[in-house]
Amino acid sequence: MSTELYSKIAEAEEYLIELRKQLPPPYVSNINERVMKLADNASVKFQKAWEVAIDNDIVNNINDLLQECHDSFVDEYGKNVVNVIGEHGEYNTLKWDNFVFSVIESLFKKGSFIVEDGYIDTFEDTAGGCDEVIWDEGCTIIENS
Repeated sequence: MSTELYSKIAEAEEYLIELRKQLPPPYVSNINERVMKLADNASVKFQKAWEVAIDNDIVNNINDLLQECHDSFVDEYGKNVVNVIGEHGEYNTLKWDNFVFSVIESLFKKGSFIVEDGYIDTFEDTAGGCDEVIWDEGCTIIENS
């Protein structure tokens, strides 16, 4: 290779470094922490149950159920729904996390989380209809946004 080619490669690498510096930092979700703060508003009796539910992936399970609903939300409410829930494939974004948190917060305030034997249903098993609950609440959040 010629010296000129090496020089152009070095210039291109420097240019890429400068471009990378201009990128915003990657988004890091803090939704579990937000839900834990919400759970701090629960009675002392249920705070431990919420901690266990969060450790047992209640947030991820609800997130997964809402992701499964994404295309149906778009079909139901049209392209304007993107303003509320984001584009398909943008699940790890602030907009999507805000939507998921809004669903969880609304269900929390309504007392919709079932507590049995000191444990909160983590929405892992949808046989009890939790997927319908998530769909309905997602629709409510979208309609009121």
